[in-house]
Amino acid sequence: IWISPERARWAREDRRVVQELSDGAVIVERSFASHDWLSREILKEAGDAVVLEPEEARQAVLEAAEAMAGAVKG
Repeated sequence: IWISPERARWAREDRRVVQELSDGAVIVERSFASHDWLSREILKEAGDAVVLEPEEARQAVLEAAEAMAGAVKG
């Protein structure tokens, strides 16, 4: 999971950082029990977190975001 420089400080405290990026962002590893749970965790970061892999998890987050957007549009 990519975490923005703005949220990286907190990610360093409670997640396993696997890479520090030159702009201050970090890449972290995070285990998860379900794609639904992971999607909620990523979406509540409001753009400051992006799932990089596995692809199935990336797709689940995308589908959750699209469902939210559709619900808002009505």
